[in-house]
Amino acid sequence: DLQPPVMIITLCNSQKRNVVSRSDAEALAHAFLQFERHTRIKTGKPCKGGAKVAVLYGEGGTFCAGADLKSMDNRFEQVIGDKRLDMTGPMGPSRMMTSKPVIAAVAGHAVAGGLELAVW
Repeated sequence: DLQPPVMIITLCNSQKRNVVSRSDAEALAHAFLQFERHTRIKTGKPCKGGAKVAVLYGEGGTFCAGADLKSMDNRFEQVIGDKRLDMTGPMGPSRMMTSKPVIAAVAGHAVAGGLELAVW
């Protein structure tokens, strides 16, 4: 959700304590690339002023319980646009470097890879 100058990125799998599956990790990587590029996720058009900060939040009283180990392997590569993402480990998005601040709005548990996301 983009509300310039803030982009809010929400983990929305509260039934499973916001575990991150492979597809969720890819979606997070895509969201952070969009944040880095100052574009709207749904339309792909440039934003007026763009996002200057991102807030990562987990729904349902848990920030993130880490990787969904049933759905992830240990290594995968993803290409989004012109960037190749080498996402080693289950929480690949935390390996990304951004030029702008990302705030983890931790409410509830942050364990394993969820803690990795929180301190990244």
